[in-house]
Amino acid sequence: MRWFLRQFRSRRPRVEHSSHARRGQGGGRRVSLRRRSRNLAGGASPSAVGPRETGRSAFSASGHFALASRFAQNAGREAPGSLARSFAGSLAGSGKLKLGELKALLQARGLAPRHHLGQNFLIDPALLAAIPKDAGVQAGQPVMEVGPGYGALTESLLHAGARVLAVELDRGLASWLRERLAPAMEAGHLQVVEGDVLGDRGRFHPEVEAWWDRNQTPLVVSNLPYGISGPFLSRLPQRSLLGACLLLQREMAERAAAATRGGALSPLAVRLSLRFEVQLGRKVPRQVFWPRPEVESSFLHLRPRQDGLQSAEDQALEPVLRFAFGQRRKRLLPRLRREFPQWAALLESLGVEEEWRPEKISAKLWMQALKGLES
Repeated sequence: MRWFLRQFRSRRPRVEHSSHARRGQGGGRRVSLRRRSRNLAGGASPSAVGPRETGRSAFSASGHFALASRFAQNAGREAPGSLARSFAGSLAGSGKLKLGELKALLQARGLAPRHHLGQNFLIDPALLAAIPKDAGVQAGQPVMEVGPGYGALTESLLHAGARVLAVELDRGLASWLRERLAPAMEAGHLQVVEGDVLGDRGRFHPEVEAWWDRNQTPLVVSNLPYGISGPFLSRLPQRSLLGACLLLQREMAERAAAATRGGALSPLAVRLSLRFEVQLGRKVPRQVFWPRPEVESSFLHLRPRQDGLQSAEDQALEPVLRFAFGQRRKRLLPRLRREFPQWAALLESLGVEEEWRPEKISAKLWMQALKGLES
């Protein structure tokens, strides 16, 4: 019997009295159950995803209060109590990522996800906490986020200490983002650009271009709107950046990583592989989004290669690749001889045969031909 009692006591869950019970202000106890958070972004340890031991979200109101105070201190002034409380209160509903509260907050402002803008908001706190760690965000680093929506990932990046440029096309969401994260903006930790991130002639929005000039090697961390994935990715090889962690449609992520995974090549896949180390990240389930997308999603990770192409080299290669893959089912060399005879001669000297189509030519061969053209 004594043995049984010892076993029973050793297996009982740890019981903690709430603050009200300790102070004699009422009964009530809670059982603290330890949970492991799964890192959906990949790369970070479970402990890096965020505290979940007592069922609290990684984005509680008290956490936002501390964040507001830290922003103000970094700016060289104390945070007014009313401002900090307002900041914490404005984030309390969406910070806990309760879908009903988020819907109510959006409805109160006349806002709703817009399908034609590719708005599928992240609502999973464990995933949101994991993304900055997986992207390698360090305190003080400049980070660009495209399509912040209601700002859940923006908050996570700010908590990691990033200086964030958030580019939002939706006017209503951009306005709400400025309101909710006003302390971060006042402290210089957040800049919100309202408009299309994609500019003319392969460039970005003018304010993004100016920001990039001031921050030579930023990170790009985004739940990217699916509709702009291709044009956005095609601009990155001609940019200097520390890296990118992008959540994309699964099919798009696989196409972008095709050169390193043995898939069907494309101009984008070749250019990305010659400029970056490209890694296809973990698949993300649909239920972490609201509204749920109709397609699967995955992370795509980019890190600059030490021997990667320079911007000028990519500019020389891009039109040749676009022409080569413009008729991917036709033989390449006969077509190249008419438009790019030097490239045709170089590829032929590297062993490319007359019958080969563009998809058969590896990224390495394109690199060798480019280097031969420069010599």
